[in-house]
Parts: sequence; structure tokens; C-alpha cells
Amino acid sequence: GSLGIDGPSSANKATLTLYGIGSGNVNWDAGTVSNVNSYWTNVQSGQTTATDPALLATNADLSITGVVFANSNNTTTDTVYGNGGAIKMNENTTATIQESLFYNNKTQKYGGAIDVDNDAAVITQLQDTAFINNSAAIHGGAMDVDGVVQNMDGNMFAGNTSEDGGAIYVDGGSVSGSANVFQNNTATGDGGAIYVGVDTGDGVTPSTQAGSATLTGTTFTGNSAVNGGALYNTGGTATISGGSFTGNTASGQGGAIYSAGTTNVTGSTISGNTANSGAGIYNASGNMTLSDVTVSNNTASVNGGALYNAGNMLVTGNTVLSGNTATLGSNAYNATGGTLTISDIHDDIDLDYAPFTDTTAPSSMTTLFDQSGDIYNAGTMNFVNSSIQLHNGINTNASLSDTARKVGTVNIQNSTIDLGGYGVAGDGTIYGDTVNIEEGSTIKTHVNRETDDYGKVSANTINVDTNNTALNLYYSMANALQKGESQIYTILDGTVAGEFENAMANQSLYTVEKLGNGQYKVSYPDGSDSS
Repeated sequence: GSLGIDGPSSANKATLTLYGIGSGNVNWDAGTVSNVNSYWTNVQSGQTTATDPALLATNADLSITGVVFANSNNTTTDTVYGNGGAIKMNENTTATIQESLFYNNKTQKYGGAIDVDNDAAVITQLQDTAFINNSAAIHGGAMDVDGVVQNMDGNMFAGNTSEDGGAIYVDGGSVSGSANVFQNNTATGDGGAIYVGVDTGDGVTPSTQAGSATLTGTTFTGNSAVNGGALYNTGGTATISGGSFTGNTASGQGGAIYSAGTTNVTGSTISGNTANSGAGIYNASGNMTLSDVTVSNNTASVNGGALYNAGNMLVTGNTVLSGNTATLGSNAYNATGGTLTISDIHDDIDLDYAPFTDTTAPSSMTTLFDQSGDIYNAGTMNFVNSSIQLHNGINTNASLSDTARKVGTVNIQNSTIDLGGYGVAGDGTIYGDTVNIEEGSTIKTHVNRETDDYGKVSANTINVDTNNTALNLYYSMANALQKGESQIYTILDGTVAGEFENAMANQSLYTVEKLGNGQYKVSYPDGSDSS
């Protein structure tokens, strides 16, 4: 049956302690519930459903240790009682939950096991607790969070299901914790393990409160969704430190992570995930930062094996992209409107390793971009304060036509870019619509002695404003031309312009016309012989 208790005021709270096996519902208003080593179930003696959460708490303090909540089935669909299969926390309610089990609880709405239903509801500790096979028809297979969940440490979320947020749905609230495991959770919509979003209100009182998730040392494995196999963030903030994303799947975008909010990932490993696009990470919009992250062996059936970016993405620190595959952009796919910035990354190789007569790379070589992968850029790609080896250049995928290669903008600022490569077949060309090479930058180009491939720059517009750029850049510019083609180069630095004029005057393959305002037209006449 049901037990309804109206306790004293919160200033003088009573305490209810429950032991043994409980069945039915407890409605606790204004008091303290202390549960120790008890078993609550709403399925016994042929009873298969309950119409409310097992525990409905308002203006209460809950202390739960070693308790099992199993098989509660909340079939109510109204807004007051319809959330929370096992526990529904209303306003001014706090809880500590430790060493407990939530198993096979269900709700027709939000929070299969627990619904933290009010921004004044707080779980101050959620530790060493397992959420197994819980389900919610709409949001949060294990938990729906409008309030706050703190110190969420050492918990297991496995086999939970929902439309959005297979395990946890953070709807304008916040969750934070460490060393949690999310395994084999499923969303039929978005966010296989966690969905972070914006609370839009109850239809009566509008709200725009953004949700947040801050997780350290957390493991995501085998989760699945349409978008965001493990984590889906839309309009909220997700901060991930350490931990791993392994073997997660999205039938759409973002095998491990899908972001349309603010997402920061530091020191994590993202490996073996699959998706249509952005198998490792799909940044649809908003801002994302990756620092000291390893993104490896992810597989996209279309675009972006490691990274897909259509927003603002900053990649820094000791980040490595390795062994990822995709039809286009196995290392990175930067879409139209996207800005991908590589900042303060220094590849662990000898950038003066020339003339590349060896057929193998140095054994100690560690680079941001995989030597066998490609980069596609249709947006803006920035290299800032970095030393990067681009074995396969940018927009060199064999599926692209010459016209399709010359899209996007590349800005090189105070960086050294090494084009070409290490005895392995690869086109080290940077292709684009516009390439800007700014002061303090150096472009190094090399011929691969095994394949005769070489690094070069080929764009509709090339702007050079530096006196430090290696002179072989200009030869590589011209080398990008085919017979009958011409290219206009803008060289703003007077010293470099003089070097360019002298260099081109000492060759007979190309014709050079000075147009003024720092512009030069270089042509490869039809009748020329390039042999």
C-alpha cells in the first residue's frame, strides 16, 4: 500500500527509519528519511505496477545506505507524480545515497530510477551505487536532473534506456563527480549515456537555464544513440577530465561526443568509436577545446574519423589523432562555417629531417595528425604558435576534384609547417581558397624520394606577410600549377617580394607578371616542357 507522512517543519524535522522489505509508496513531507539495509520493491504477490514513485520526497532530508530499489513501475503520466520510478525529489529536498542498487525501475516520463525534479533539490553525495536496467520513456533512463547532483563518485550506470539520455538527462541542473562507469546504456534519440541540455520551462514558466556536467576519470564504453553515442551536449556545458570513451556508437553523428554547446575535454582517450560522421567527436556548433587528448582508431562511414567541426574548436597540448578512418577527413573534417584552431602544439619530430632520402620515419616521431590520414577544410583552419608536420597536407583526398580542393581558408601564424613526407606516399600540398602566411611563419617543403611527391601550397589566393618564410615556398607555389594555369600571389613584405622576384628571374619554366600592390601573376605556358 502507501504510507503518507506530513512531518514537522524543517526546523524541527522528525526521522523515519525503514528496515527490511518495503512494498508500495512512501510520501514524505517535511522530515528526515533514513534508510539502512532495506529492500524496496513494487512487484510482489502478483502486483505488477505502482502508480507513483516508490519514494516521493518534498521538504525532506533523505539518507540512503545499502538500499535496493527494484522493479518500481511508475505508470503515472501527470506532471506531479509521473517522474521518478523509484525516487522523486521535489523542492527543498536533500539526499545522500551510498552503496545502494537501483534495478529495473521504470517511469513513463522522466528519471527511471531517480528524478531530481526541482532546482532546489540536491543530492549531496551519490557514491558506490549501481543503476542497472532502469528505463524512462522520455528522459533519463537512470536519472533526470533539474536540480544538483554533487560528489557523484564511483557509481556504475549499465543497461539503462530512454529516448534521450540513456543513463542521465541533465535538464538545466548540474552533475559533478569522478570515477563513474557508463556501460551499454542506450538512447533511442540522443545521448547514449548522458544528455546535457537547457531547461526550457514547464510550458507555464519559461526558463533558459543551461545544464552542466563535470566529470573526472569517467569511463564510457559500449553506449549507443542516434547522436552522441556516449555524451550529447546541446546548449549546456560539459567538462571532461581524464577517463576514456571506448566502443560507443552513433547511427548519426558523434560516436563518442556530440556537442552544440560548450565542451572541454582534457587528458582523455577517445578510441574505437563509430558514427556516420565525427566518429570520435562531432562539434555541431558552440565552443570545444581539446587538450592532451588521444583520438585513435575511430571509424566514420562518411566524414570525420577523429574530428568533425562545424563550430569553434581549439586543439592544443599533446593531442594526437591516430589511426582514424573516414571517407573524407579521417584526421579532421572542418565544415563550411567551422573554425578549427591548432595552437601551441609542437610535433615531436625533427622538422629539419631533410632531404627525406630515407624510406621510413624516425622511430620516435609523434605528430598531431596521423601520417596516413587526411584533413578536409571547407571552413577556416588556423595554425598558431605551432610546429606541425603535414604529411598529407590539406584537401588532398583523391576523391576531390581540383575545384573541390580549393575551398576554405588556412591561416598560418607564427608557426612552422613541414609539408611532405618521410618516405611514405603522400601529397603534402595545402590546398584552399585562401592561404594566409603571416609574419614569423616558415613553410618547409620536401620531395619524397620514394614517390616523387612533394609539399606545396596551392590556392586561389595566397597572401604572404613575413620575412621568415623559407624561400622554397615560392618554388612550391609555382610547382602547384599545371600547363595553361596561372596563379596570383600577394606578397606584402617588401624583402620577401624581392626574394621572390630574384628566385623567379632565375628560372625559365614560368612567366611572372608584376601587377602592383604586392601582386604577382605566375603562369605555366601551354608550350612549356616541365621535364
